[in-house]
Amino acid sequence: MSGASDRAVISTGDDAALAKLSAVRAGYLDDDFASPMSAGAVGLRGGSSRGVAAEPVIRRGTHARVAAVDRCVGAFLSPRSGGGRRQVVVLGAGRDTSYLRRRFAGGGRGAALPPLPPDTGWYEVDHPSVVREKARRWLPRCVPGGHRYQFDEEGGSY
Repeated sequence: MSGASDRAVISTGDDAALAKLSAVRAGYLDDDFASPMSAGAVGLRGGSSRGVAAEPVIRRGTHARVAAVDRCVGAFLSPRSGGGRRQVVVLGAGRDTSYLRRRFAGGGRGAALPPLPPDTGWYEVDHPSVVREKARRWLPRCVPGGHRYQFDEEGGSY
């Protein structure tokens, strides 16, 4: 991809983060990680996290998408779905907070989701510049003290 094409694709992730932040601020979602994860986001139309205010239909759509993904991942991770190690691979992860909301469930952080089973592998893959920004800029604002995360330039594992 060219630089302009890369930025346009990456900006769609910024738009999703800004829509999610708007939904959180309006009370549609509970996600303590939405604000720090959207820091510096500039959507396709030049919006930013400071002045974000999505239309109600966007907030409802964001809520529906987050709820559907949470339900599907929860069913996959459920002990009833069979034993053994599970791996979740998130393609185009961008500023997604699913891992954070599950890994740090409870303690007043994020939505009330069941915690990750201890033998779960969670991998996030995106454009190298997005993975780099997530690891260097956004995750330090989200990961509670005493916890580590790691990443590599080709993909992310936290």
